[in-house]
Amino acid sequence: MGPFPHRSLAALSNKHGPLMLLQLGQIPTLVISSAEILQEIIETQDANFSDRPSLIVPNKLLYGCKDVAFAPYGDHWRNVRKLIVFHLLSPPRIRSYHLIREQEVASMIDNIMNLSSLGLVVDLTGAITVFAKEVASMIVFNKRSSEEGWNEMADVLLKDTNDLLVSFQIGDYFPRLSWLSSLIGFDARLERTCSTVNKIIERIIEDRRISNSQPIGCGSKLDCFVDILLSLEKDGKNYLDKDSVKALTELEWAMAELVRNPEAMKKLQNELRSKLGPKAIITNEELVGMGYLKSVIKETLRLHTPGPLLGPRRVLQNTIVRGYEIPKRTRVIINAWDVSRDAGYWEAPGEFRPERFLNGLTDMKGRDFHFIPFGVGRRACTGKHFAISIVEVALANLVYRFDWELPDGMRREDMDMGEAPGFTVRKRVNLRLLATPCSYSQE
Repeated sequence: MGPFPHRSLAALSNKHGPLMLLQLGQIPTLVISSAEILQEIIETQDANFSDRPSLIVPNKLLYGCKDVAFAPYGDHWRNVRKLIVFHLLSPPRIRSYHLIREQEVASMIDNIMNLSSLGLVVDLTGAITVFAKEVASMIVFNKRSSEEGWNEMADVLLKDTNDLLVSFQIGDYFPRLSWLSSLIGFDARLERTCSTVNKIIERIIEDRRISNSQPIGCGSKLDCFVDILLSLEKDGKNYLDKDSVKALTELEWAMAELVRNPEAMKKLQNELRSKLGPKAIITNEELVGMGYLKSVIKETLRLHTPGPLLGPRRVLQNTIVRGYEIPKRTRVIINAWDVSRDAGYWEAPGEFRPERFLNGLTDMKGRDFHFIPFGVGRRACTGKHFAISIVEVALANLVYRFDWELPDGMRREDMDMGEAPGFTVRKRVNLRLLATPCSYSQE
């Protein structure tokens, strides 16, 4: 399917229809590219389509697929999901992270301000990457990447594991050929990474067990994920939801689209600057009524869906969809990228138009089947509110504090908006911009 399977499957769907049964290796695979068909399935047989296939890397890396994203459908998955929803990502818990969000946003703004004062180009992709790593590290582990030795450990946890999870494994499609992974050295690489991850997590857990100090910037001892899990007598290994972290890539896409569409940028800046007045840092609480900001984020999620292919599912029992017999154990792929660009639902689906969301009729709860950036049904991402709270406050501050333009006389039409291959859609080239501090905002 090439480096961009969501595009390849969309092209096949345009030719053969929105419901396709493909034979990928030895695995029968149902591909869904229609909001209408997806709604029928979720509303009538969601449970039957909520299992996960057993895949080589998640099974090894995530302790037998015990995490919420890859766990098979059943009691264990329900218990893990309940723990996350009620203890890690409840609305009060998300609000309690506000100091971490604000501190890391302030740090990012200060770094950009320093580069701006020197007349230097800002590598916004790099700045956002550092910001995302710091926020994730502090909230989950109570560690900063600037701490001695932690930057390398954070890269293993946040990058190396993701690289493995998105890698193609022939054994996932041709089980009888899984031995080839050992021949090419992949099994050894996977084993090394798993060993390293285990040591890092054991070190973090032990550190949190013996530490009586509160997490930096948090209001209580239980504000970091590991502390919460330890208080519940969990080991902290199986409850990390990477889906919500993926959404942080939307910051880069949102800024790129706003620079390419100066009218939208101006509308967003006017909304923020006129309603908030001069201030140093904008907080989440001040963004409640910012309709255009929320529309910009929704439109970015629609146009650049962070996980274009939702996590693979597996059919539990023989069933029928649109008159077609679907055998049990069939793998299911939902092409969220294709669904979100359906011309039957969206006017000019390839264009960036935040105004299409201003009526407030489309939300991100998975009930609007033509807009599913965080998945749908029982398997929808548990961390969407956590992710959006971070994206909102970061984007608002970037747009509020600075005016942005392309460097070296580059034209908006010349911007490279191509995608990098991978499970998460990222920009192919880093976003580099000139930032001019807004005289209206307060230092």
